[in-house]
Amino acid sequence: MSGIEVVIVIGLVAAAVAAVIFLAPKVKGVGGERQDLDVSDSAYGNFIPIGRGRFKVAGDLVYARDLIVVKKTTGGGKKPKVTTFSYFLDGIYIMADASIFGPAKEIVKVWADTELIYDVTGLQELDVKDDVTLRFKLGDAIQEPDIMQVEDEGTLAQGFPFSVLIALDRFPLKYTSDRPPSLSAEIDFEKIDPSALGLEQTGPDTGTENPDTLGNN
Repeated sequence: MSGIEVVIVIGLVAAAVAAVIFLAPKVKGVGGERQDLDVSDSAYGNFIPIGRGRFKVAGDLVYARDLIVVKKTTGGGKKPKVTTFSYFLDGIYIMADASIFGPAKEIVKVWADTELIYDVTGLQELDVKDDVTLRFKLGDAIQEPDIMQVEDEGTLAQGFPFSVLIALDRFPLKYTSDRPPSLSAEIDFEKIDPSALGLEQTGPDTGTENPDTLGNN
């Protein structure tokens, strides 16, 4: 290749690079935008655990609004504009059935996926995360609907009697990769004497019948 050809090639490359830098349109960056804002994360026929003692259980999403979207744009002028989206959930999870052993005493801990968002044991630094709002219903026989349902349905709103519920109010989905969380909770139920429910007991450790339940010999 002659010297003239080399100069021509270098000139063409330089012109192409300059065109990319100076003539390219400004790019508007968009990050994290969801196209589907519907929430559908439960299924018919899921087993609802019967509450007794103290245990950890996963909940089932039974009521939800469309996701709340907050759009934020930064940059401008000489800097490229970048638009980001934050998502929030209003939803109600059913955690346990309280129809047999009565309402729960308290909800001790709550996790969104693996993120601990509520803890009343005093062993952690948090009681509830600063940007998280929770509402609990402990499973009373007469249980009013959550305020979320009342706002949406008015006088047609129905509660969930005998159901331990956790309502998430504008829950930030940044904790769960912008999707509705898998919610789990540690729940403490009152200790109940089974005899008060008409249940027979066996003697301690022996597997034999309790004498109080035996018939006449």
